Amino acid sequence: MGERAKKLILIGIDSLILDFVEKFISEGLMPNIKYLMNVGSYGYALPSMPTFTPPNWTTIATGADPAIHGVKGWVFDSRASKVEYLWTIAARKGKHVVLLRYPGGYPATHKNVITISNGAPHDPIGVLEEATAYTLGRIYRYTGGLHGTAESRAVAFRKASGWKNIPKSLIDPHIIPLEARVDLIVKEDFKQVKLWFLVYSEYGKGYDTLLISMDKDFIRALCKLRRGEWSDFIKMTFWKGDKAIEGVFKFKLVELAPDMSKFALFRTQIHALTGFSDPPNICEELVKNIGPFLDNPSRFCLAHGWYEVYFEELREHVKWIVKAARYLKEKYRWDLLFTHCQSPDYIKHEYWAYIDPIAPGYKKEKEEEYWKVMAEDYQIMDEFVGDLIELADEDTLIVVASDHGHFVRYRVVFLFDALRDAGFIVCKDDERIDVKKSIVRALVHDGIILNTKWRFKDGIISSKEDYIEYVNQIIDILLSITDDGRHVIYLAIPGWGAHALGLSEEDADIVLCPRPGYAIARRPSKGYSMYIRKYIGMPDPQYGLWGGATSIHEGLPTARVSIGTNMAMFIMSGPGVKKGFRCKRPIWLRDLAPTIAYLLDLPIPRGANGRILYEILS
Repeated sequence: MGERAKKLILIGIDSLILDFVEKFISEGLMPNIKYLMNVGSYGYALPSMPTFTPPNWTTIATGADPAIHGVKGWVFDSRASKVEYLWTIAARKGKHVVLLRYPGGYPATHKNVITISNGAPHDPIGVLEEATAYTLGRIYRYTGGLHGTAESRAVAFRKASGWKNIPKSLIDPHIIPLEARVDLIVKEDFKQVKLWFLVYSEYGKGYDTLLISMDKDFIRALCKLRRGEWSDFIKMTFWKGDKAIEGVFKFKLVELAPDMSKFALFRTQIHALTGFSDPPNICEELVKNIGPFLDNPSRFCLAHGWYEVYFEELREHVKWIVKAARYLKEKYRWDLLFTHCQSPDYIKHEYWAYIDPIAPGYKKEKEEEYWKVMAEDYQIMDEFVGDLIELADEDTLIVVASDHGHFVRYRVVFLFDALRDAGFIVCKDDERIDVKKSIVRALVHDGIILNTKWRFKDGIISSKEDYIEYVNQIIDILLSITDDGRHVIYLAIPGWGAHALGLSEEDADIVLCPRPGYAIARRPSKGYSMYIRKYIGMPDPQYGLWGGATSIHEGLPTARVSIGTNMAMFIMSGPGVKKGFRCKRPIWLRDLAPTIAYLLDLPIPRGANGRILYEILS
């Protein structure tokens, strides 16, 4: 029996790509990850299908494909897995575990497990309302897809009146104070809260200061900001029905022109001070000892091009995670730590078009600027890793892993339109599928669901012979769609033949993979103006009609196009692991849990179909 570890630190970094890591290491920007590679083993890792966030973080934690563990959709709940987690096995063996915003790790699965947040990229547990911005005029920006949507709130300023306790020095006939009434929280299940904005001149050079208050009283202001300044945490009580919930948030004044021609104020997410941990007392203890928590930095800032604001939020976010990990280690002596950061996924979705020469919207003059943005994000991830590995000792196994890669969204395949035009989808007036008349019931990730009686009580396909014929007819349609003579669907097979992909007829009646760079539109095009040829269109990253992203991660795990790849990556170092070893072939993400279990001398999770990576063992 080889050398074994006693502890584990698993650092999940969403969408970390090995190609980019090696590029930035060569530029001297990622010393901590370079160190782990030098003292451990690393390489590409193939995600399981479907190749997106919840399925693959569950695969990493269980060693099982989504077809086995059952997490195939946008689900962040530990109870959704049909198989056991590696951390549950460790907890049963007497080890203490902390999950710090690990996707799908909430609620705790054992009394020896502490979990903070559920790790969802959008609207995670504990968030009362996502971030927003207040701007002059109305600006729409949909981030789109599974990450939700975001819209700035219009602000209309007028001459201020009725304010109490305004210093006389501010009453300047040439620079008249202006006010605006705005909503702080707009979620339907919360009692609405309104604020007053007051802009004025404090330094005599036009409008230069913003005051925010609950009422028109200058000395009772929540904060006072100049351009570029952040407020402190603002604590407030919110009412959800008859339940009072304490929450915190911050403001940053992004733009304030002296003549008020520009105004933009960013408000972070409003995050609860309680209710986002299991056991419930842990989050209160952390807030008391290390300060309030804000979950994911806002992709909203990236959508507006405010990447400086985004990185300020990101640094605060990862520093809180590190502080929490250190505090919980000192107080509760954890043996296994699982944690996660979403940021590289956000950056790539929003900014890939600026760095990839084949991307729609690419501009050579923007490339250097946005490679710097990408580099800063990877540097922060490297610092995050460096801070966490300081918590390791010689008995600690360290794993860094991502869940998928990214590649350009080059074209859109209007699959909904093709199936509707062929008569397999019948729409209602609101363009939703009429399930009483349609052969196709739904378009899902990597597949198509048919309207069978054995899957749905109100299904319309009852004959197996008809079912097989429909499957074959639809596959013919999929394979007939071309773009300038090239097939846009790489693979289309019956669900009953998809076991080689880790899928089955339970996942979809037809499993499909688009050509890398081609995204599937699962909604009608509505005569979209960028429809360049039959069933083929250009992506619309600005408004998100087809997902609101300039890059994607769907289809074949091995997909590559231009500078991108769908492959994830892994690094493993510590007792029992080869040093400085780069795997010649990609591993599977499902191989991580069995290998970690072996190195920790734990049982392999029941249901795991991954293998032990003997090639990296010393």
